[in-house]
Amino acid sequence: TFAGEWSNQVDVPGATDDDFTRYGTAQLTVYKDASFGWGFWSFKTFDKNIHWDFKRSVEKGHLRLPSLAMK
Repeated sequence: TFAGEWSNQVDVPGATDDDFTRYGTAQLTVYKDASFGWGFWSFKTFDKNIHWDFKRSVEKGHLRLPSLAMK
């Protein structure tokens, strides 16, 4: 099963970096524990709005991914 795509965009006037980080963390927590696949809207966009851009959202700290390093 594939849940579909998602982004880190919220239409809340005055949303702060902390708001986007909390929103992104909540979404990643749900998807991490889910038994279905998912995909972020776009790996990279050229739009000013970074919240549809996975790469820039990670770089900005709005999406925090666990380390993938093998122990």
